[in-house]
Amino acid sequence: MLVAAELSLPPVISAEFSQSVCSALRQQGYCKIRAPELEQSELVVETARKLAGATLPHLELEEGVLGRRSKCKASFLDQHVDTAPEPLSGCLQRMNDLALAVGQDFGQQMGFQAVSGLQQMLLREPLQRGERRHLSPGPLTEEEVDQGYVEQYLGFLQARRLCFLYVLQAPKGGHLELYPQGESCSVPPAKVQLSSNTMVIFRHDQLTYTYAAASGYALQGWLVALKERYDLQGLDGDYRGMEEVYGMPSIQGQAVPMTDQVNIMSMSPMLPGRVSNSLNQHTMFSAQTDTFLEMPALRWDVSVYYTDDPDNYIGPPKSYTKHAGLFPDDEILGFDNQFFGIPDKDAACWAPCLRLCLEKCYESLQLHGYTKETVKGQSIALYNGRST
Repeated sequence: MLVAAELSLPPVISAEFSQSVCSALRQQGYCKIRAPELEQSELVVETARKLAGATLPHLELEEGVLGRRSKCKASFLDQHVDTAPEPLSGCLQRMNDLALAVGQDFGQQMGFQAVSGLQQMLLREPLQRGERRHLSPGPLTEEEVDQGYVEQYLGFLQARRLCFLYVLQAPKGGHLELYPQGESCSVPPAKVQLSSNTMVIFRHDQLTYTYAAASGYALQGWLVALKERYDLQGLDGDYRGMEEVYGMPSIQGQAVPMTDQVNIMSMSPMLPGRVSNSLNQHTMFSAQTDTFLEMPALRWDVSVYYTDDPDNYIGPPKSYTKHAGLFPDDEILGFDNQFFGIPDKDAACWAPCLRLCLEKCYESLQLHGYTKETVKGQSIALYNGRST
């Protein structure tokens, strides 16, 4: 069956329409649907805001709900789906009707039984400048972990099958980027253009996503599968016995012995060639670069000491290389000592390695969601490595 580039949502969802959606989901991992024009979209947004205030998930949970590199806040509507007034209730009902039809057919084809109704219903809207700091609850606390937040989140990740996204407003357009999860995923990556009154359904069991709509508002919910419940009473044996039963785990073909594991919560590398974050570091290793740069002008004037023709050069000795693994001048000189409460006189005496160490240690804590206030009194292992 050929997959249409975009379907139009009918007034009554027929079996034929549901099958067309399921066919698109199987073949390309997503289905784009044009919904009827919503005349009161601003009222829908305003109603959702009144029912549930905007917030952000905990840092460890945000990507699984709002996607990669999210720049949105969310108003969670699960408790208000049955009591929401018009016109919000009409939009939620439209999404649930579609989920009921598609979920039943897609579940039969893929071998799962769907929970009735969409779960984790929310309104997503753009974050304004400075809002993240006030809305984010930060990392999970030990008390929240004990209350089962992690287990609930992992249960959601394992049970989710389809994500339903209903774009109410997108005056400047936008797009949805879909990425396959794991090498065994047969669904290709995709970039779906978004506009007002657009619905996108994608396989969230196979794909992760990035939502990019600078000024858009969207309703979102998930179709999840019913799961059989197992109670783990205990394990007898040790790591060696588990290896004999399950085999030794591997990462990209390399065997990983089952022993004590370390969970790295965040990292902030600093390497030559402007490798100043973990993404750049991964790119550096993947591209097999040497991180060499031309000698910075503040180190010495390359033109005075370098020749590109050493075999035929006659004169005072010169170098035939002009590259080295060095930090650029701005990364060494751009130390904000006032931020750390260090007087200018003292900062001038600090060696560059001490300045960079302080900056990168603070950045590593910040990446995990800590601030100067929240880090006080915390028992945190922070490891610093240096090589020359």
